[in-house]
Order: sequence, then structure tokens, then C-alpha cells
Amino acid sequence: LNRHKSLVNVTDRDGYIPLHIAAYNNNTDCAKLLIEKTPMLISLTNRNVVLYTPVVLEHDRSIVARCLIKNGARTDLKNMYGDTPLECCIDENMKQSLSEFIIQK
Repeated sequence: LNRHKSLVNVTDRDGYIPLHIAAYNNNTDCAKLLIEKTPMLISLTNRNVVLYTPVVLEHDRSIVARCLIKNGARTDLKNMYGDTPLECCIDENMKQSLSEFIIQK
């Protein structure tokens, strides 16, 4: 990343950048490193999907979701269906946990 900073913006065939993939795979350390090197990544979306929506949809990814929120990911952005990330949570415990974290932030 130090030599080739442009690699953080490379997309795969589905439009995902490395930060999307790190978040999806629950790799908090990688997400932190990418955000540290390129803070503007936190505001990028993929095909009108809020960056961390896949994180809250799939499994309990609350640690990486908290990392993204703590580093400036907006919680008011809506996906192409008009839902915020919290509205996309399928796990009620995670929804409650992230809601409390956002309020404390």
C-alpha cells in the first residue's frame, strides 16, 4: 500500500474494492489499515449499496461494522431499496448493539 496507493481503489468484477472485501470477510485489521492509508474509502459505495450493508446482512460482523462507523461510515445512507444499514440487520441483537454504539459515538 505504501508503494501502490492506487491499489486500494481497484475493483473486482462485481465492483467491490478491497475495503468492501475486508469488511465482508470480517477482517477488521485489514479494514483499519485500508482506512488509515486512504480515509476517503469509508464513504465509497458499491452499486448504491452502503459500504457496510453486506457486513450487517450476512453474519455477526459487529466488530468490523463498529470499526467502519467509528471511522466515519455514515449510518444515514440508504441502499438501492431505501434501507439504512440498521434496517438491513437481520439479527435483532446485532441491530440493538449497533444502535447503542451509534448513539454513544
